[in-house]
Amino acid sequence: MSWDDRIFTGQHGDYSWLVTTLPIRRTVDLALRFHPEQALWLATLHCSAPTLSSRDAAEGWVQAGGGLLHRNPSELANIPSSHDDEYYFIPGDETPLAPPPNRFVTYTTFNLESPSTLESTFDPTWETGVLDWLRPLQAAFWDHLNQLGAISYVGDGDRVIVATRRKDFFAAVLQLVNDLA
Repeated sequence: MSWDDRIFTGQHGDYSWLVTTLPIRRTVDLALRFHPEQALWLATLHCSAPTLSSRDAAEGWVQAGGGLLHRNPSELANIPSSHDDEYYFIPGDETPLAPPPNRFVTYTTFNLESPSTLESTFDPTWETGVLDWLRPLQAAFWDHLNQLGAISYVGDGDRVIVATRRKDFFAAVLQLVNDLA
């Protein structure tokens, strides 16, 4: 493992996670196949909180927790997407009450790998501690997923970030990434 790898994977509690810089897009479409009973909370669209349009409302979206919530996303023909988007798959009866503490996908170098592990692969002449800013952001990320009771998270930006409790979904994303590597 090296700090500039294109794929990082790991475990955090009952979540499997993956971070990649490989050009996979529309990971949320793949996620939909594995979350038929979960609600979809679109927390970030193009770096900011999405707003409810009349078209969104007609498709069944509601404003919730500073984002858009759809109770049955498998009915949707198209999931809104742009760049720097964050999707949470949550239990179908849950409603997010507050916006995410951060828009994690907007941090272009955000990673779920331990900062000390990443730094251990740096050139020995490089300054240490440059990734310490990741620790509180990672803690906020995991706390937020646990508070939501999220089944899965998909961040689609400069890096694709997936954290999921679903082994089958994780295996499908990992296969997709490995096929591109």
